[in-house]
Amino acid sequence: GADTVLLDVNGAFASYVSSMGTTGEYYVIGSVCNTYLEAYGCEKIKITVENGTLESGHADYPGYMTMYQ
Repeated sequence: GADTVLLDVNGAFASYVSSMGTTGEYYVIGSVCNTYLEAYGCEKIKITVENGTLESGHADYPGYMTMYQ
C-alpha cells in the first residue's frame, strides 16, 4: 500500500554493506531506511537485492523495516 516502500538495489550495495562491521552496517541500513521513509512519508520499507533478500554476513533483512532510532 501507500504506507510502504520497496527498494530493490544491486549487488554492489550488498557488497558495500557486507564489507563493513556491524556498527557501520547498522548506520548505513538505518540511514537508507530513514531517508526513504521520510522522503516518501511511509511507515515501512523493504530492501531487496536484485529481487532477493538482502544478506550481509552480519544480518539478513527479509522483511519490512521501520524507522531506526
